[in-house]
Amino acid sequence: VLGGAAPTQLPATVNWTAQGLVTPVKYQGQCGDCWTFCSTGAIEGQLMKNTGQLVSLSEQNLNDCSQKYGSEGCNGGNPEESFQYVIDNNGIDTEASYPFLMADGNPCNYNPANVGAQMTGFVQIPSGNETALQLAVAAIGPIACGFDASGDVFQFYSEGYYNNPQCSNVNLDHCMTLVGYGTDEQGRDYWLLKNQYGTDWGVLGYMFLPRNANNYCGIVTDSSYPTGVTA
Repeated sequence: VLGGAAPTQLPATVNWTAQGLVTPVKYQGQCGDCWTFCSTGAIEGQLMKNTGQLVSLSEQNLNDCSQKYGSEGCNGGNPEESFQYVIDNNGIDTEASYPFLMADGNPCNYNPANVGAQMTGFVQIPSGNETALQLAVAAIGPIACGFDASGDVFQFYSEGYYNNPQCSNVNLDHCMTLVGYGTDEQGRDYWLLKNQYGTDWGVLGYMFLPRNANNYCGIVTDSSYPTGVTA
């Protein structure tokens, strides 16, 4: 008797912002520490999912304190460095206790009395595998995703389905928080991403990126999420 189980049915649409797992859109300004924002976005989602508490976490904490993991503050980094710092540090402070300064070069002011979240591990999604990314965002929650945001098309994106034929799926220079996916009225599959350029950018701070389009702009070249998140 054959009894192979069918693949888990994925929901047609996922939107973690609508489900309350996502903090309001933030603003990184002229500091190139996008990597801290996509990291906090992913941790915040898991914190809310696991504890019922939606708490904004400190990007400045990551900016100031994670250099030994390879991060360079406003000059770049990646979420895996952030995640390893939070694991080893036994926590990340709240945004309220350690606010964003839009600058680096500051001393590390981490205070264990102000921890907003802790975590025990992280998972990197297989590079180039959009099905794995879809499974992860549906089952786990918000995901930190690297992205090629080079060129004016991204900077001036203001509505609708993103179109930038020049973007690379290898050369990544930005990071955003993937908060869902779906299919638009024209039948086009999309990823829903939360940026940190304020609400005047994109669609109230979000963007709709082509999905199932050959790893468009590198959405699943470097994507990861935290595990074991607690308050």
